[in-house]
Amino acid sequence: QQQGQQPQQMQMQQQPQQPQQQHAGMPSQPAPSAPGQQAPAEGQPQQAAAAEPRKDLAQAFRQCVETLSQAEREYYKFCWSHSGGDGTTLQGKAAFDFLSRSQLPRDILKRIWDLADWQKRFFLCWEEFVVTMKLISAAQKKQLVSLERALEFNSPTSRDLPEFNDMEKPGDFLARTGLAVQASPRGGGAGGLAGAAAGGSASHAPANVFDAFSELAPQQEPPPQ
Repeated sequence: QQQGQQPQQMQMQQQPQQPQQQHAGMPSQPAPSAPGQQAPAEGQPQQAAAAEPRKDLAQAFRQCVETLSQAEREYYKFCWSHSGGDGTTLQGKAAFDFLSRSQLPRDILKRIWDLADWQKRFFLCWEEFVVTMKLISAAQKKQLVSLERALEFNSPTSRDLPEFNDMEKPGDFLARTGLAVQASPRGGGAGGLAGAAAGGSASHAPANVFDAFSELAPQQEPPPQ
């Protein structure tokens, strides 16, 4: 009997051990690193990759503020003081009411907010407000609403000056404050200033520029979901 058990024991010892099955929900074991190399900490590559675009975008927003023309800077300060914010941030109903005074369609305003509030903090500080003003100006001029348009078209003579209901018109504000502004057929409004921002060509926008957005919206990039 003992002699009959020995072959079975030897056969059991020779069988290789099967790897243990990993239960659902348990973290997988990291692959062993090559000799002489240190395994990267978990989550570091993803965090580094995500931090770079955020850092670049934050720098681009700051540079946009630094490169404003004098007319834009003073007019944006005027609008900031009349936006209904607390002097530090603009958010909530005050932000909604102020942006709605631009008379832009709701989907365009949503896109502008999503682009300006790139950190998804649900409020605007001064830098984000500046970019918002440029995006509103681009929309009122029937130009592409994009961060590239807002961040790259800056110069000492740039004129991204949006109009808002129940507020002093940009041309009247610049004339009252003594800031230089190019004359326009509409007295410095959003349509008349399109030529200065687009390189001197006159604007041929319809009398009610907002009527054209229903046709232009499909041609633009779709708003983020």
